[in-house]
Amino acid sequence: MQIDRPLLRGAVISGDHAGVRFEHYIIPAGKNTPARAVVSIPSTAPGEFHVRPETGGTEIVKQLGMVDEFQTGDPQFDRKHFFSGSTEDYVRAVFGDRGNLERVRAVFAAGFDQLEKSGTHLISSKLSADLIGIAELKIVVEKLAKLSLPPSVPGMEGKGFAGKQALYTL
Repeated sequence: MQIDRPLLRGAVISGDHAGVRFEHYIIPAGKNTPARAVVSIPSTAPGEFHVRPETGGTEIVKQLGMVDEFQTGDPQFDRKHFFSGSTEDYVRAVFGDRGNLERVRAVFAAGFDQLEKSGTHLISSKLSADLIGIAELKIVVEKLAKLSLPPSVPGMEGKGFAGKQALYTL
C-alpha cells in the first residue's frame, strides 16, 4: 500500500488487493455534512447507480412518481435503502442479480451505508472521520470487485429527465 497526501484531501491510501486497485480516504466534514470514510475501485462499466439510506427527500421523489424504485423483495431492507441509477432498467439489471444484492448486503454489514457507481469508479462510504482497518478494507474491495455490471445501460434509449437526474435535481 502507498500513502499520498494530495493538497485538497487528507491521506489517500492506495494499493492493490487480489489484483484490484483501490483508494481509501476520508472526505472531511463540511458545514452541513459529516466526514465519510471512502473505498473506491476503478470501473470501466457504463452506467451509474447509488444505493443510500432512505430519507425524506427520497420519499418525496417516490410520492411524486418521479422514480419507480427498485424493490429487493426484503421489506426491511427496502425500507432502509433507496436505489437510483441511470435508468430504472439499469438498476434492476444490477440489483436483480441476487449475487450483487448479497455483495451489497455484505458491504453494508461491514458498516458502510452508501454504494455508488460513478462514470469511472465503484465507491462505498460510511459516516466516519477515521480510516478503516486492513481486514475491513479487503472485504469491501473484494465485494466491490465482484459486482457484476451489465455491458450496456438498459433503458437509455429515448430516456429524458428521470431516475437519478430527477433525484439530483430535487
